[in-house]
Amino acid sequence: MSRTHAILEAINHTPLANNLRARLPRAGDHLTIGGIVGAAGSALVAALHEMHLRRILVVVCSDPEGANRVEADLESLLGPDTPHLYPQYETRLDSRENTDPRIDALRVEAIEALLGGHGRIFVTTPRALQERMAMPDRLTQLHLELETGDEIGLSLLIEQLEAMGYKRVTLVEEIGQFAVRGGLLDIFSLGLSDPIRIEFWGDEISSIRSFEVTDQRSTGEMTTVRFLPAAFRSGVRLTRTNRSSLRSFLEVLPTETVIVENGGTHWEEEFQKNWSHVRRTRSDDLLEGETLPNPGYVLVPPGEASTMLRELPIVRLTAEEGHALSLEATHPPIIERKMTRLTAFLREEAADGASTLILCDNEGQVERLEEILLESGSP
Repeated sequence: MSRTHAILEAINHTPLANNLRARLPRAGDHLTIGGIVGAAGSALVAALHEMHLRRILVVVCSDPEGANRVEADLESLLGPDTPHLYPQYETRLDSRENTDPRIDALRVEAIEALLGGHGRIFVTTPRALQERMAMPDRLTQLHLELETGDEIGLSLLIEQLEAMGYKRVTLVEEIGQFAVRGGLLDIFSLGLSDPIRIEFWGDEISSIRSFEVTDQRSTGEMTTVRFLPAAFRSGVRLTRTNRSSLRSFLEVLPTETVIVENGGTHWEEEFQKNWSHVRRTRSDDLLEGETLPNPGYVLVPPGEASTMLRELPIVRLTAEEGHALSLEATHPPIIERKMTRLTAFLREEAADGASTLILCDNEGQVERLEEILLESGSP
């Protein structure tokens, strides 16, 4: 970790860092930072996070691939538990069928981190910001907590689990599944290392135990257990009567959340494109006799989404120069695995009094590169 932190340390010694420590935009204001190229944007976001640990940062990338890259960069710089990815669905915007359980799990984890107050940096896309689903607005509504002695009844608990997006199976093997055998209910919840077996005596919970998936052996007994939803979408009908339960990630962000626009993210255009797509798809399906929800049940309308974003503090990262604040980053030289090019570049930089940081994928690469550079006599 010390080698990775050197990148943030280098940013912390730039003139830009001094400005950012003293000033972040307030609600309704925006700040543009130029000279951001490649992964420098991720590094600056990581540095901003460490400068302002109490502020929530939401990095908005133009597409899922960019969001995945930024989240991976932030994990390398800050650790695997710090950034939270809030991904968009890969299916039709007006459909919640056959979605990826991994996307559901990442969304639940992100919302739990946001509402629980322990998440401070999130990565998403305009479409994910705009998508509405059945989402609680308070942490207490997110958890299902059970305790030995509770009289909840097996049938009622099954209904609750299905409403929380859990899939009923014969044998629990993966997160998001539950199974029932007589008075036993097995469930594998997000955030738990092992599935849980709940035993009923009539309507009363008589015991709660964790167990191994492979051999079904008990691994421990507990008196209480807390479950997170497997997905927010399941068990909710998009009707006028429960529209108030539909929320987007954008609609649950605190007012002091800082939006970081990561280079070339045209969110207003994206909001309108998504909205037009849902309306067009709905019109086509209505002609075929299908009944689909109004677009407002699926997405935040473009005007509302744009207004909500403008009311938050915004930091725009761009490669363009000419702005009052700039990281003054440049693209690295093309090395093409030719060590003579690398050593020549390092000597030139050292002669100019500059320090060069090289980020490797793993410790093995670091050790080998150090050996090569020492053999070549590089500074």
